[in-house]
Amino acid sequence: GIFFTVSCLANLADSATTIYQIAYVGGDFYDELRHELSTYENVSLDGLIKMDRQNTQVQLRYTGPQERFEITTEPMPPLDLTALQALPDCDAILINLITGPDVDLAAVRELHRQTSALIYLDFHYRATGIDEHGKRYYHRPGDWREWVREVDVLQLNEMEARTLAGLRVDSSTDGLVGFGQRILNDHPSVCH
Repeated sequence: GIFFTVSCLANLADSATTIYQIAYVGGDFYDELRHELSTYENVSLDGLIKMDRQNTQVQLRYTGPQERFEITTEPMPPLDLTALQALPDCDAILINLITGPDVDLAAVRELHRQTSALIYLDFHYRATGIDEHGKRYYHRPGDWREWVREVDVLQLNEMEARTLAGLRVDSSTDGLVGFGQRILNDHPSVCH
């Protein structure tokens, strides 16, 4: 999940920058992840929280340029404010909702209140639901506007934006532009 983002940041950041990550990790993957990330001198491993269960697994198959078929196992529980308070005073915070319920909204709301750091949110799989067989489907969560109000930068891909805007896949991009303008009126300084 977050390994790609953390490893890219670690390679781009200078040695004076420390990357703190906070994530629940299944016991079956915990040691391997720590080993891989320990090769980066500017990555702190203190926020990796070992869970007594299997890590979330995803099977992903692209069926077209914007379409995919995805099956996922049960996501990890959401991180709460206690877990997030392990963050030191940071300049920026990246929240990547890789499985959807990765972080509790109340925790993000309180974090936003407590910090002056720039908060970047990749909405990602918060714009999907999971059926009883683990299959992902696009779904607009009822609380999506609350999430948007708590961040400075919002990242959405086209399908996520269409889902939140209630736009069909074949509708014009004019609707997406208008949706982006409305999002910027809600709070984020940047929406991409």
